[in-house]
Amino acid sequence: MRRELLEVCREGFPERRDVAVQALAAIRGGWESDLWAFDLEHGPPGARERDGLVLRVFPGDAVEVKAETEFDAMRKLHRAGYPVPRVFVLGREGSRLGRPFIVMERIEGRAMWPVWTEAPAAARPSLLDLFCGLFVCLHRLDWRDVAGDPGAGGGGDPHAFVDGWIREARNRLAGSPYEGFLPLVEWVAQRRDGLACPRPAPVHNDFHPNNLLIRPDGSGVVIDWTGFHVSDPRFDLGWTMSLVSSYEGPAVRDAFLRGYERHAGAPVDSIECFEAIGCGRRLFDIVVSLSEGAERMGMRPEAVAAMRQQAGPTGLVYDRLRAITGLRLAPVERALQDLAGG
Repeated sequence: MRRELLEVCREGFPERRDVAVQALAAIRGGWESDLWAFDLEHGPPGARERDGLVLRVFPGDAVEVKAETEFDAMRKLHRAGYPVPRVFVLGREGSRLGRPFIVMERIEGRAMWPVWTEAPAAARPSLLDLFCGLFVCLHRLDWRDVAGDPGAGGGGDPHAFVDGWIREARNRLAGSPYEGFLPLVEWVAQRRDGLACPRPAPVHNDFHPNNLLIRPDGSGVVIDWTGFHVSDPRFDLGWTMSLVSSYEGPAVRDAFLRGYERHAGAPVDSIECFEAIGCGRRLFDIVVSLSEGAERMGMRPEAVAAMRQQAGPTGLVYDRLRAITGLRLAPVERALQDLAGG
């Protein structure tokens, strides 16, 4: 690994003299990637410099698009002034490391979720405010400044995003082992006319407290942009609410929504429908991963073990979906029985 990474850095940083890879160490990754921290040492003798960097390698199926999406999104978001790590090198399938990868700036900070867990109650409102402020700031960016596709905004059709979701979900599920999710799709389709998008926005697609790094000065930096695209921001918000509710409970979920609306300056219409979509997406990812392996969803193989350790939160996601929709989804109930059996 060290030798291959050194060659990557020699090619990726041609302006730096006599580069050396130092202090290479694996760091805990998420469900989607393997991460290493390292220092890139360079410069003439007696005046050597060190840059703190992160190597993010993507295992799983069809991940080259994920790496390209993240690299392009972070580069454009950084130019737009949004707080993301700077990206330097993109490696594609068949690279020196054998998998797609990104080399990026290392942020000195901690993920918000453990900071939140350890924080006294009096400190949590400021963390929540930072989180919600950055979320709304993302959704207020002009999507044309950060999207690669000029047609990404739906072509002026306010129903383009919900129609696209319904169409893609039907096509993916019909005739598959997961047709049991179709009742949720039809539940959304029945409400389609009331789900017009007021304004397309850049969306993160996995905005949660472990993807927000808190620097020592209290500022935040958002990471993990593999799902970046342009859509109705309520898809983004609904997904985040489903996660926050399952791990932190309904009171924090409600506080989070109030914080988002406060920064946005207006209530969010039809948010429960988009929260149900977020719950369905979360449950679908888990059901497919348990059945076919996490690689099928572009995740690390170890993600399945993590899912099995989180049966409680998964059950709460399903409970929230049922509370909103009244639906029972057979694939989810089978998966929950599997998780309960260990």
